[in-house]
Amino acid sequence: MLRRAQLSVFDEFISAFTEVGLRPTQYALLVLLAHKPWRQPSASSAQTVALVDGLERRRLARRSPAPKDRRSYALYLNLTEPGKELLLRAGQLEAAYAASLGVRLGGGGRHKLLKLLERLLVRR
Repeated sequence: MLRRAQLSVFDEFISAFTEVGLRPTQYALLVLLAHKPWRQPSASSAQTVALVDGLERRRLARRSPAPKDRRSYALYLNLTEPGKELLLRAGQLEAAYAASLGVRLGGGGRHKLLKLLERLLVRR
């Protein structure tokens, strides 16, 4: 049931974000970048490189060389102005979706669900 619920929520999230064309991992990376530019090591996984390439193609983020060490192969990834604007709209969509989940879970349901899920993280 947990896996089925996760898949259902992800499907709904993807539908809610159709307007801005973001998948959950893309949105998560944009949120992280909004708080702090990300240092991408030169040995990133193919999946990470594809994710960053997609954001860069859409001009939502941009790579730049390490600012203080030209010998470094690491790249820094920052949000662009269009990325910041899209992230603002995506945040509004996320808030609306979270509110709809809250209604479905009922009063205090979100808090209860998070507490129960937290219990699953603790190994005994």
